[in-house]
Amino acid sequence: MNWTQKVAALAVGTMALVGVGCGDATVNMGPDETSSTSKPKDPLATGGSFLALSRDVSPEIISVREKALTQAGAPKAAADASQSFYLAIAKSSLSQKWFFSTYLRQYFPGAVGAGAARTMGTRIVSFQVQNDKLFVFDASSNYQTSGTFNPQVLLEAYPIVTDNAAFNASANASSYILVDPAAGLNKFSLLSDAFGAGGVPFTIDISFNQKFRAISDGVTWEQVFTGLSNVELGDGALDPNTLRASGTLGLSVRRYSEGKNYVATELPEQEHYFRSENHIAPNTGSTYQTAVKWNIHPGMKPIVWKLAANVGELKKDPYWAQYDIEGALKAGIENWNKAFGFEALRAELGSENDSAADDDKNVMLFDEDPSYGAAFANWRENPNTGEIRGASIYFSSLWLYAADYIFTDDEGVTPSIKGTRPAAASQFVTARTVPSTPSVSWKAMPFKEACTMWAPQYRNLSVEDAAELAALNKPARAGAAKLTKKEKVELYLAHVLVHEVGHTLGLRHNFKGSMTPPSSSVMEYVVDEDAIYSAEPQSYDIEAVKYLYNLTTELPKSAFCTDHQTLSDPDCERFDVGADPLNDLWAPNFIQVKNDFLMGKSGTAPNITANNLLKYVRAGTPAQAALAWKLAFAGITAPISVENLASSPVYGAAADALSYRLLTRLWTDAAPLRGTFAANPSAAFKTASLVELSGNLNNLDNVRSFTNRRANVDILKSFQIFAAYQVLSDARAKIAYDATKQSGPTLLMSQDLISRIDTAISPYFVK
Repeated sequence: MNWTQKVAALAVGTMALVGVGCGDATVNMGPDETSSTSKPKDPLATGGSFLALSRDVSPEIISVREKALTQAGAPKAAADASQSFYLAIAKSSLSQKWFFSTYLRQYFPGAVGAGAARTMGTRIVSFQVQNDKLFVFDASSNYQTSGTFNPQVLLEAYPIVTDNAAFNASANASSYILVDPAAGLNKFSLLSDAFGAGGVPFTIDISFNQKFRAISDGVTWEQVFTGLSNVELGDGALDPNTLRASGTLGLSVRRYSEGKNYVATELPEQEHYFRSENHIAPNTGSTYQTAVKWNIHPGMKPIVWKLAANVGELKKDPYWAQYDIEGALKAGIENWNKAFGFEALRAELGSENDSAADDDKNVMLFDEDPSYGAAFANWRENPNTGEIRGASIYFSSLWLYAADYIFTDDEGVTPSIKGTRPAAASQFVTARTVPSTPSVSWKAMPFKEACTMWAPQYRNLSVEDAAELAALNKPARAGAAKLTKKEKVELYLAHVLVHEVGHTLGLRHNFKGSMTPPSSSVMEYVVDEDAIYSAEPQSYDIEAVKYLYNLTTELPKSAFCTDHQTLSDPDCERFDVGADPLNDLWAPNFIQVKNDFLMGKSGTAPNITANNLLKYVRAGTPAQAALAWKLAFAGITAPISVENLASSPVYGAAADALSYRLLTRLWTDAAPLRGTFAANPSAAFKTASLVELSGNLNNLDNVRSFTNRRANVDILKSFQIFAAYQVLSDARAKIAYDATKQSGPTLLMSQDLISRIDTAISPYFVK
């Protein structure tokens, strides 16, 4: 079975996660688990801060675990029900500071769509023994408000084991405590948009540990758990009990350290960088944050990234072997060295033993199942300093499918890819809707998402919007080199990964990168045609990295905006193009879509192009706002000329529908514009709107629908100015006069409109 066939098989039965909950978790570790009599005489003889004492698991317990895992849908490769161990901790290490990190490696149902493949956080901890339990406290410096108040924050608690014969017989037993790391508080928070911010109860049923591994500065292991909720987590397709779920949590405890000569970077006024956790400045009543970053500097040992071993398996498939996929992904990591000016990052193909749950590794996961068609980055930071300690990236195979489907050889080049695209790949290129992704977290480790970049199939939520975007005329790229399909696909994959690596370096999005065509930043969301020209850091990225990593004192000078500014700056837009987006992209395309609609060539009114044009009315410069307004209403303002009405049998009805769409989006239907674009524009545009509203309400060209006219009344009411009051009063008189000549439904609708106006002006002013 080749890789494509495996993916097709994996895709069968993919289910959508409805939602999950949170609540106290309980564990019942029965007395049937007995200590082994075949262990070394002194299991603590090797010394060290953390030691694992393996313990035999009875056949009965193995059976119970296997049944629970099977019922909860845990992948067979994810758990070994026969494994179990106690954790011996040196008493001398209890008061020291340690990094405590968690990572959700597996989750069912939903897998990555329900929170798997994500770090759940890192805490600085210390340990205390009280009341036969080992308590884990947050030991970071982020809770001390003064010299007087430095509260202890409890994260977890584990029962102390006192009846283990092998441990008690050790000559070193007095120097250690023995705990059961599977029997902690296990308070999980499984939240979904379906449940709002509160979540729902989730109770642990079975929990055990496996894969203990000692590393140079600590230990790692995995915790397998199953549990039940009181709401449906699945749809019953794979498990009849829709309340059941399971997961595998990677945990690590590593000695606290700070990078030698690490220097934090203060956050500049513009949000170029991700923020560290909030730090309290003791005795000041204030807090501060710094930019998150690695301890990258000249002369350092390169940070090694491991590509998932299955990337190498792609070479075994005759079709995919034609692409240098491994080389493209390595380039997506190592191309950042061009920004640093030295080797800061190194990529290599990993092995089956490399897991993103390993806290001492940086791993790029390649998911053969394209069901969750996205890429996203995680990083693990020191809560005290903002220093990044490690990272991981999730990369869906859907990016490969999309690239292979989208790109073709440029005219005049020798065809580079032979054979027919596998049928299994072709079925994944249709449009999809972005799913509602739950976030699964362990309450001790609050989860936070940085960025999820969706493959092209997810960018459009309707057939009409997809068609409108696909038809957009984009500025030509003068002098662009001719490329083969092979080159384009490889560059595209590198672009996606270089973007995600940029996040792990600390960079936020820059949605003004496209204003320096094709883009000044790989942190931009660019159209697919331009993505292949951004497979390595561009001018903005180099400026931003050099400032963040203290290689220059010059702040980035290139145009910049990030996520929250897409709600207030019309030039800050994802997937736009051109140095002047209004004139290069939105205006000419709006005019084209608008004219096709008015002339009956298309039955779909401008939507995406209209929204982006109206943003300039709301928040552009005075010149941009005036131009956008003029383009929006040209040819549809009442009264429409006789010539225009005669040019198409649908012109009048189309103009009425478009007028309604534009005016309601500007004034009463805020959702399509989002953010502060929904706020009222200047008084000048209220005045300009009065011309449109008055003409519509008075039906000066006899093509205005009562739906449009009723909306005009509501908009005029919202203005709360004398001029709008006057328009309503004058319109009432005209409509009442016209009604004397009407009959039937038209008369009834006119009377209804008059009543609506009476309600709006009796009284008009609400304050």
